[in-house]
Amino acid sequence: MADRMMEFKIKGRKMNIPNEGLSPLDLGVIVDQLEKDMNDLESKSGVIDVSKQAIITAIHYATELFKLKNNVTTDNAEKKSQ
Repeated sequence: MADRMMEFKIKGRKMNIPNEGLSPLDLGVIVDQLEKDMNDLESKSGVIDVSKQAIITAIHYATELFKLKNNVTTDNAEKKSQ
């Protein structure tokens, strides 16, 4: 089954996003979390450039995914770096 494109608004921009096999409701939850995380970043760090917010948020998500896939905890990462 081919992925369908769904339209969402993120930080005021309309985006067509492939559903990756998810329901519109599930993808909407993900998009809402993304926008919340980008807004939190803006308010905490003062980064107002939406592209920078997206990249920093993507790095945060990629770090979390890496930790999950490799069973890495913060304690493990700190021990390895010492």
